[in-house]
Amino acid sequence: QAEASMLGNQMRLIALQRASHHLTSSVSRTSVQPFLDEVRDGFEVEEIQLVLFGEGGAAPVTYVTTASGTASPSAVPLADLLATRTERPMHIDDHGSGEVAESLRFLGRRRALVAPLRSGSSTVGMLMLFDRLGVDGFASGELAVAGALARELGGFLARVDLVGAIEDERRQLAVVVDHTSDGIFSIDTGGTVLSWNAGMASVTGYSAEEMVGTRHLGLLRPRDAQGNDLYVGEWSEKLTPGLASQMQIVTAAGNTVWLSCTYSFARGAEQGRDVLIAVARNITQDRKSTRLNS
Repeated sequence: QAEASMLGNQMRLIALQRASHHLTSSVSRTSVQPFLDEVRDGFEVEEIQLVLFGEGGAAPVTYVTTASGTASPSAVPLADLLATRTERPMHIDDHGSGEVAESLRFLGRRRALVAPLRSGSSTVGMLMLFDRLGVDGFASGELAVAGALARELGGFLARVDLVGAIEDERRQLAVVVDHTSDGIFSIDTGGTVLSWNAGMASVTGYSAEEMVGTRHLGLLRPRDAQGNDLYVGEWSEKLTPGLASQMQIVTAAGNTVWLSCTYSFARGAEQGRDVLIAVARNITQDRKSTRLNS
């Protein structure tokens, strides 16, 4: 029996490694289902239900995996009960007349190993493994493995949410950048154009497709007020030749346009490379008005 228990624990640990692989190789919630499949096979249980509690009154999200293909009713009510009663993995069974036992009987299950997913002081989900295949119950040593799986899963879901929030911020920023009337572009220390918004395309006549990934800033023939050439592509944060606050450029149509420019630096922003970000405003009309009034 001791040998069988040791073999079983080894199987659980292998299941933990295989399941964890799905979470370390992805930042998408699509990895949750194969994770649960591995856990189900490793623990040799009839069914697993993972309930993730919704935020701000949102409905819970439930993932289910079964050995037979036939799922029990939703375990959300049981998960709600357990969330207020435990902060660590535990065994439960259908004995007695309490709410937990009644919920198990409603699901048609006899025993379960449950592990809460914690975020700080809150329970954000419940991992529930129901009824071992061909075995009467769960071994006490399996609580530690289930707890480790719950922590892995909780950390993974937190990473997914963080990546999602970052992507949302990037999309919102992209919308702002694309719709501003100011020209915005960025270049690395080698002078390669990394971004070129619609404002820059409008004022210069050169599209993002023509500029991004090239070193074609020279097409604009930037010059200062004295007519001296400016080498905007040759910059560094300490030595910034060509980074004039005002410059004149030649558009794709051959017109001369004056730009008022501000600059910022982002260290290691592009694959470890420093990046110059420039915001350029068309002040051609302002300069004409100033000359007429002087």
